[in-house]
Amino acid sequence: MARRLVVGGAAFALLIPLLPVTATANSGQRIDVRLTVSGPWVAQLVNFDLNTIQSVTYYIRDASNHWRETQPVTSAPFEAPVNWWEGDNNGYEVVTAHVTLITGKELKDSGGWHWVDGHHTDPRGSIQAWTNVDGTPGATYTPDSHLDDIKAVEFWFRDANDQWHDVGPGSRSQEDADWLVQSFKGIPTDWQGAEDAVSVHVVWLGGQQLVDPTHWTEDFTPQSGAVVATPVATATCGDPHAHVYSSDRLQLLASCVTVTGVVDVIRKEKDGDLHVLLRLDPREEKYINAKNAQEEGDLVLEPVCVDQPTQADAVSACAGYRNPLSIPPVGAHISVTGPWVLDLDHGWLEIHPVSSFGSATAPTSAPQAAPSPVSVAPAPPPADPYAALRAQGVSAICNDGTYSYSKTRSGTCSHHGGVRVWTGLI
Repeated sequence: MARRLVVGGAAFALLIPLLPVTATANSGQRIDVRLTVSGPWVAQLVNFDLNTIQSVTYYIRDASNHWRETQPVTSAPFEAPVNWWEGDNNGYEVVTAHVTLITGKELKDSGGWHWVDGHHTDPRGSIQAWTNVDGTPGATYTPDSHLDDIKAVEFWFRDANDQWHDVGPGSRSQEDADWLVQSFKGIPTDWQGAEDAVSVHVVWLGGQQLVDPTHWTEDFTPQSGAVVATPVATATCGDPHAHVYSSDRLQLLASCVTVTGVVDVIRKEKDGDLHVLLRLDPREEKYINAKNAQEEGDLVLEPVCVDQPTQADAVSACAGYRNPLSIPPVGAHISVTGPWVLDLDHGWLEIHPVSSFGSATAPTSAPQAAPSPVSVAPAPPPADPYAALRAQGVSAICNDGTYSYSKTRSGTCSHHGGVRVWTGLI
């Protein structure tokens, strides 16, 4: 639309774009948007007489000037979620509203436009990289915020020839804030050089990608045994998938290994397995990686089907089978044999399933001789049941059983049925 200006009898079209209608100083009516650390924004009316309103529809223009609208809101206080991940956040976005009164009259943009910097959604964070013992690089990305809004993370690697490679998506578990690529694939063997760098692309719930939410890292500090060593196979291990539920969550690194160490912790799990944490002997550290720090820095051993599973999806794996192994007690210096695997859900390394336990040739700590194996009694509940979760940065347990790492209570667990319990972190 253009306005016409008459000069000397001639009409000239002045191409003046229509400007958004702004609220008057007298009315004080405006549109506001509450921003959240995780989950959708919340659009709301300010200084409107809600008793006169029948419905409100909010309109959002993203950074690429594409418009979309919310469903009409028909009840007070006439707030609506704004799923910012459905649009382009790389710049300023606009939120406005059409208000329909109970008289049937529609007021367009009566509260003006509210401008929001889409970069508020940037998760920032940090990247850590290392060199595995087989010479391949690996990396993790830890976002500072919006963990629940991230659908996927793609890792990119720049090699010594200044060439970029898509080295695959990261993986993470519900209990973990890090996205992990344990070992980059598809890169040249001579990758090491001055140009080496790792970058990430964040994929939002709506499929939009955010490139480089945080600074690249160029530090590939070698980590002893960060993964993939060449183990020596001993003894007999049998089928690495036997009585293992959802075995595709485990990546087989070696079909049969034997390692030694001292038993630190024994825990019963809902899937019927035990988690036996083994403090490895010197020169055995190649069987753990950086993620094993979450398990006391120990190698995770899983004797399967020791107890009846209470976890529904694990019941069939143990049907008709009860593990005959005698479980060594905490403090015993032992050897253990079984398949060596990477737990793709958690990122740490395990022997899973355990094929056999034995006595180590020489103790390295405390006991001079391994005590006789005993049955495992359930561990007493901790005095503070949420201490371990707080230590991992978990701020809340959601109603669907997932964890939230939000640094604020606003919007926490908004996509997971709300908050079941706060851990006390915030």
